[in-house]
Amino acid sequence: MDAGTGVMLVVAPLFTYRLMGLSIEGVDSAFTRFIGAFVFSVGGLYLFAFREAVAGRRQSWNALWLATAWIRLWVGVVTLGLISAGGLEFAWISVPVSDLALAVYQWSSRERKDWGNDVY
Repeated sequence: MDAGTGVMLVVAPLFTYRLMGLSIEGVDSAFTRFIGAFVFSVGGLYLFAFREAVAGRRQSWNALWLATAWIRLWVGVVTLGLISAGGLEFAWISVPVSDLALAVYQWSSRERKDWGNDVY
């Protein structure tokens, strides 16, 4: 999901905003493309995590799973704060709702046994 959205924000930012139900008034396409690269990168981390899980590398999978949860937590908190302060329109609400829900799910579902032994 993130990888696809990221690519769309890079390739066609205004079209993607319209698909998301967001206003395109005053949208800075260059900045939106930068955000798209970040969104794509997070989606790419999920692909790496999947590869590690399939290969049976549990600790690497756990590290990637936790990293994406950490990113989602902060994106969700900051986006919710911006919406609450009027810095972003309410149409952005799907971002903090989905990011915070996924952060909680990922944090609670990570494997705890031998956590991080191959990371440090």
